Amino acid sequence: FTYAVDGQTGSGIVATLGGRDKRAFMRVDDTLPAAVIVIEQQGITPQSQTARWRLLRVDMRGKRTLLHEDSRRIIGYALDPQGRLAFVQRVEGLALTIQRVGADGRLREVARCAQMRRCTPLVTSADGRDLILRGNFGDERGRELNRLIRLGADGRLHTMHVDPRGEADLDALSFDPLSRQPLIASYRSTVASNHGLDADTQRHLRRLDGLLPHRDLRIDIGRGAGARWLVETRAGHQQGSRWHLYDPATGTVAALLDDRPRDMRSQRPAKRIAESDLARKLPVSWRASDGMRLYGFVHLPPGRAVASLPLVVMPHGGPWNHWRPEYNSISQFLANRGYAVFEPNFRGSSGHGRAYTFAANGDFGNGRVQQDIVDGTRFLLASGIGDAHRVGIVGVSFGGYSTLLGVTFQPELFKVGVAFVPPPDFAWTLRWVLRNPESLEFVFNKPMTF
Repeated sequence: FTYAVDGQTGSGIVATLGGRDKRAFMRVDDTLPAAVIVIEQQGITPQSQTARWRLLRVDMRGKRTLLHEDSRRIIGYALDPQGRLAFVQRVEGLALTIQRVGADGRLREVARCAQMRRCTPLVTSADGRDLILRGNFGDERGRELNRLIRLGADGRLHTMHVDPRGEADLDALSFDPLSRQPLIASYRSTVASNHGLDADTQRHLRRLDGLLPHRDLRIDIGRGAGARWLVETRAGHQQGSRWHLYDPATGTVAALLDDRPRDMRSQRPAKRIAESDLARKLPVSWRASDGMRLYGFVHLPPGRAVASLPLVVMPHGGPWNHWRPEYNSISQFLANRGYAVFEPNFRGSSGHGRAYTFAANGDFGNGRVQQDIVDGTRFLLASGIGDAHRVGIVGVSFGGYSTLLGVTFQPELFKVGVAFVPPPDFAWTLRWVLRNPESLEFVFNKPMTF
C-alpha cells in the first residue's frame, strides 16, 4: 500500500497495492488539497485476459472518486482548473491518442501519435479550453524534438518552446503551483539550460545563472507571489547535489543542503574533491562519415597536455539512453588517473529528437552506430585530443557490446577494451525482451504493467 502523511489533515492509506488489480500512482492532484491521481487496471485473471482501466482520485482518507473508466489502457490525463477531467490519453493499437472529455463524459479524439511519437498531456490552459502537452509530433522543421506544445480548441498545434539550439529534447518543466501553468523549460542533452516562458521568469533565471554559474539548475517554484524557489545545482565537475533557496524579491540565494559523499567504511561525510581538481565535462559535436551531426561529451584532466593523453571511449548503455552534462564518477575516476574520456551520444541515443533516435535504423551491430563511435573517436584525435596509439574502449550493457565490437572489428583503433555485463548477441537480447514484457520495467526503469 501507499501511505500518505499530511501535517494538517492527518495520515491514511491512499492506495492498497497487491492482489489481482494493479495500480500505478500518477502524481499529486494539484487542483485539490490532499489527493492523488491513480490508474487502476482491473479484470486480469488466469481465465480471462479482458481488462478495464480506471482513472481515480484518492484522498488522504482513502476515499476513491472515479474520473474515467475505459476498455483501453489509460496512460495520461489533464484536469481543468476546477479539477474536472478535461483530457485523457489512452493506447489504441500502436498509437497514443488524446481524447477531450465532454461535459457528458463522452470522448472526442483531438490528437493521435503513431509510429512511436510522443504526446503527453500536462495541464489545461488557464481557461480550461486548450491543452498544454509535451511531445515530438507535428514538428514543422522535421527534427521531431520533444518540446512544449499548446493544442488549441480548434485542433491546431502551437509550439510554446523548443530548444533554441535545435539540439536537445525538452527534459523537464517547472510549473507555477497556483496557476499550474509552465514557467520554465529545461534542456539537458548538450548544454544544460533553462528558459523562462515569460519575461519575469527569464529575468530571474539570468540572475540565477550569474549567482550559480556553470551549473545545471533544477528549480521548484514556491507557492504564491514572492515565494522563494528551491534550486538544486548539479554539474559535471561537482560531486553530488547542492540545494539553495532563491528569493525573487531580493535576488539572492542562500545555501540550504549539501549532498556530500559518504565514506564507505565509516559512513561519515567524506571530504570532497576540489572542483579545480576535477575534469570539466565539455560538450562536443562532430560529423559522422555520412554527414549527420552527432553529439557527446569529453572529460579532460586539468593541467595536462591533451594531445599526449591516453583516450578512453565510453559508449552508454541502452542503447536508448544518452549521456547528460552531469557528474559521471567513472569518467572522473579515469580523468583523475590521467585519461581523456569520450562519452558519445551516437545515433540511436535518446535526448536529441525522434529523428536522431530512429536514424540508427536498427543497425546496432558492426555498422552505422558503431561507425558513429569510431568517427567521433577519430574526430577527437584529429582535433589534438588523445594519443592515437593509446585508445581504449569501455562500457556497460550496450556499451559493453560496443566494446566487444570495437576490439573485434577496429583493433587498429581500440588497443584495449573492458566490457561490463555485455550482451554478446544483442539481437537475441532484444528478442528476449520483447517476449518477456515484465523485463521492460527493468530495461526502461518505469512500470509497464498497464
